[in-house]
Amino acid sequence: MKKKVKVDVFRVLSAIEDKGYEAYVVGGYVRDQILIDYDSSDVDIATNAPQKELMKIFEKQNPKPFKYESVKFRMGKYRFEVTHYRKEEYVDGELKVTYTDDVQEDFQRRDFKVNSVYMNKKGRYFYTPLTKKNLEERILTFIGDPEKRLAEDPVRILRYIYIAVKCDLGFEINEIIKLKYLSYKYASLCTEEQFQKYLKLIDKLNNFKKFTLVIRDLHLQYFFFNHDMIADFTYEYAYYVMNDFKFVKFLPKEKQKIISNIKEILEVRTINNLTLYLYSLEENINAAVCMHMSKESVMDIYNKMPIHSKKDVAINPKMIAELIHSPIDEKVKKIYNRIILLILKNRMPNKYDVIADFIIRSDKIDNR
Repeated sequence: MKKKVKVDVFRVLSAIEDKGYEAYVVGGYVRDQILIDYDSSDVDIATNAPQKELMKIFEKQNPKPFKYESVKFRMGKYRFEVTHYRKEEYVDGELKVTYTDDVQEDFQRRDFKVNSVYMNKKGRYFYTPLTKKNLEERILTFIGDPEKRLAEDPVRILRYIYIAVKCDLGFEINEIIKLKYLSYKYASLCTEEQFQKYLKLIDKLNNFKKFTLVIRDLHLQYFFFNHDMIADFTYEYAYYVMNDFKFVKFLPKEKQKIISNIKEILEVRTINNLTLYLYSLEENINAAVCMHMSKESVMDIYNKMPIHSKKDVAINPKMIAELIHSPIDEKVKKIYNRIILLILKNRMPNKYDVIADFIIRSDKIDNR
C-alpha cells in the first residue's frame, strides 16, 4: 500500500533523513488518510533524532521544544510534532519513559492498531499483519490487552469512542465483549476536562447515529446521558428517540414531553421555520440529528427566521380586533394564526402597515 506524500510532509521527513536519522509519519494523520481519505493539518512524526538535533534541523521554522524529546513547528498548512522513539512503562500508575533508536519498540507503545501505521517519505506504509487486517476490515482494536492499556491511561476509552465514530469503524467481537465490562469503570476515571474535550470533538463529526451505536455497544449510554459532566450535551433526546428507548415512561415528565415533541417534528420529516417556531431549538436540533442533519444547518435556518415567537410578531390579537371592530373571538385568533403562518412561510413581511392593510382588505371581502 502506498500514498502520494504532500510536499511539506516530504520536506520535513527528508530534512531529518538527510542528517542520517530515520523519520516516519505516524498516528492520526496516516490513519485518517487511509480510512477516510482525509488530509489532516496535524502531523505526528516519529524519529530517532535527538531533540537538540531537531531544533537545529528546523531552526528556520522557529521550533518549540516539548516533553518526550519532541519539537513542534508549522510549515505551510501543517502543524508538525516530531517526537523521539520511546518505550513506555507504567509503574504504580506512573509513566516511565525510555528513549530508544528502535522503531519496533516505539510501535509497542501505541494504543490502537489503526494508529500504529508508519509512513516514509515515499508514501510507503509499514505495519504488522494484524494492523493491515484491521485496516482492511475497518475494525478498531487495542495493541495488547485492553484492560492493561485502559489501566495505564483511562482516557483511551474516550479516544476509542472518538476514533470509532470519526472513521466509522467496527469492533472485534471478543474485545468488545471484554470492553462492555471495563468501559464504565475507566470512563468514570476520566476528568470533566477530558470528557468535555472529546465531546466537543465528537460533536464536530456530525455522526450522532454512529456515536449512539458505539456507546450502546460499550454499555455507556446511561453513563453519558446521566453524568453531571455532560448535562449540556446536545443530543441526549435524539439518543432516546433513535434507539426506541424502552424506559421513557420512567423518565421525568418534562423529558417525556420533549421526546414526544421530537417525534412530532420527525413526522414533518424536515426542519423549517414552522417547526422552529412551534418547538424549542433543542427539540429541533435533536430531531435534526435523527434525520442526519447537522446542528449547523438548523442554526442557519433559525438565524434567518423572520420571527421566533409571538412577541416578535408586529401585530397581536387585540390590534386585529380593533382593526376589524370585533371582540377577541375565534375569528380574530384564526386571523392571527394565519398571519403568523404567512410570515413564517415568507409570504408576508413582518411589518405592521402591510399586515394591517392585508387584514382590513380581507375583512372587507369576507363581509361582502
